[in-house]
Amino acid sequence: MPGPWVAPEILAAVPIPWRLADPVERGKATRELLPGPQQRIEALRALGRCLAYLVHVRDRHGDEPDWGLPKAFFDDY
Repeated sequence: MPGPWVAPEILAAVPIPWRLADPVERGKATRELLPGPQQRIEALRALGRCLAYLVHVRDRHGDEPDWGLPKAFFDDY
């Protein structure tokens, strides 16, 4: 694998709770947020960062179908 799947600096730039990896913990943390315009802005910003990273996946991995992930990653599924 040429490097981490998501660059640490990109992940660090995504605000909590959106960068929590565990879906249960992330869901719990997001439900505890008070709704409002600032939370909507943060959520959209997190989504934008994630989408921007995925859009440029071909620049990082070319036409490699497994995006450089180890075979074991796919064996688990």
